[in-house]
Amino acid sequence: MKLLPLYSLLFLSLFCSRLAYGQVNKLEKRIYLFDVTASMEGRGQGGTENIFADVKHSLLNAIEAVQSPKTEIVLLTFTNKVHEKKSFFINELDSIRKYIDQIQVQKGDTNIADAWEAGVEEVNPDKLNYVFLLTDGIHNTGPDKQILYDRLKGWGDYAMNHYYYGFYVMLTKTSEDVELEKVIKETNQLYIIKSPHVNITFLTTSSGWKANIKNNKRIKIQYQKNTFTPFPYQLNIKATLSDNPYYKIKRVDNHLSQDLSLILEIEELVPLKQIPIEVDLTFTLDYEREKYPMLFIVPEKVNVKIQNRGIRSVTIKEKR
Repeated sequence: MKLLPLYSLLFLSLFCSRLAYGQVNKLEKRIYLFDVTASMEGRGQGGTENIFADVKHSLLNAIEAVQSPKTEIVLLTFTNKVHEKKSFFINELDSIRKYIDQIQVQKGDTNIADAWEAGVEEVNPDKLNYVFLLTDGIHNTGPDKQILYDRLKGWGDYAMNHYYYGFYVMLTKTSEDVELEKVIKETNQLYIIKSPHVNITFLTTSSGWKANIKNNKRIKIQYQKNTFTPFPYQLNIKATLSDNPYYKIKRVDNHLSQDLSLILEIEELVPLKQIPIEVDLTFTLDYEREKYPMLFIVPEKVNVKIQNRGIRSVTIKEKR
């Protein structure tokens, strides 16, 4: 009797073990909700800054820096109501420039609740969506302020497990509000920007990764950048796994400035034979976001399925 090896199955044990599922291969959609109340030109009650021209210039710069020619741009202007909505693709830059240039302030107070709702209605589930609300004031007309808070809180559930990211851009000190900021900070995938500039750098990755670390303990997480510009940040990045008895992240090698990747070195907490073949976990990034307010690495929490599969061989017996 002779034993003949039939085949061997090798489950992804490479120099950097990784297998993506749910890769971010979606087209991008940017939705800009633009406050055009008179206060933007310094004509508000009590005296306000004239930032209108600067904000329009910043908005155009942000759009011109978009990398993908198939990115969809939606511009929606509002005061106490939504005034106009225009949609473009990034390859229509001349039309976008002309449209932004002709935007003027309008009469009316600031109804952020309804503007936000109109922006959410523009979200396309088949795309990677960014919603920006730009205002120099606070919600002071239309639905009650609590309704605004409830709609913002609702974004967290709406965006969960989707590529939807919201940004509340507080253009001046006048637009800052302690209670509002608390709501935003407690809401999933909703962020505050305190700046008249909206030319933001995004690094995006899949919301779910799968990697076999049986023969190599390094997981490569690949990111994509939204602009053509070089990545200028020297970040001190930390990553932690959700509480579990099996694994921890020993070290993070930051290769973002080279190839837009992070490499997570995984350490086993117990002997391998005590670890299930697959463990579903979440890793969270800490990259000093307050120090770099114009950089967003999303999602901040990423699902990762860690496997420890080895080589499996199947043999058959040949009778002579």
